Amino acid sequence: AVVSTQSTGISIKNEQLQNVSTTVQSEMKSYCDIIKKSCSESIVTPEKLTKAVKTAVEEEDRSKNVVVFGLKEEKKEDLCAKVDELFSCVGEKPCVLECVRVGVTSKNSSVRPVKIMMRSSSSINQILRKSGKLRGSEEFENVF
Repeated sequence: AVVSTQSTGISIKNEQLQNVSTTVQSEMKSYCDIIKKSCSESIVTPEKLTKAVKTAVEEEDRSKNVVVFGLKEEKKEDLCAKVDELFSCVGEKPCVLECVRVGVTSKNSSVRPVKIMMRSSSSINQILRKSGKLRGSEEFENVF
C-alpha cells in the first residue's frame, strides 16, 4: 500500500513538473518575441535622428529669445537703444542679436510686445533673475 501511494505521488509530481516545464518554455518564447519587437521598434533610422536633432536645435534657438511686455511704443523709435537702456537698468549688457515688435500695430493704445534674440541662453537667465529690479525703476516699472 505504501509503495502504490509512493508511485501515485511520484506520477503526480512528474505530471506537475511536466506542466511547469511546458509553461516555462511557452512563456520564454513569448518574452523573447516581446523583446524582439521592442528592439526592432527602437532602431535609430536617419529620419528619427534628423527629427531629434531638429527638435533639439529648435529648443536651443528658443532658449535664446525673451519677450518683453509693456515697453512703451513710439512712432519712430530706436528699439535696440530702448532694449539696451532696459538691460542697463537691471545691470546687464548682453549681446543682442535682434529685437522686433511682435504683432500688428493697432490704433488703440495697446503696446506690442518686443521679441529679443540674444547670442546665449545664459544671458537670458541672468536677465530674468534680475528682472525684479525693473519695478524700482520709474521708466520701466510696467515692463515685465
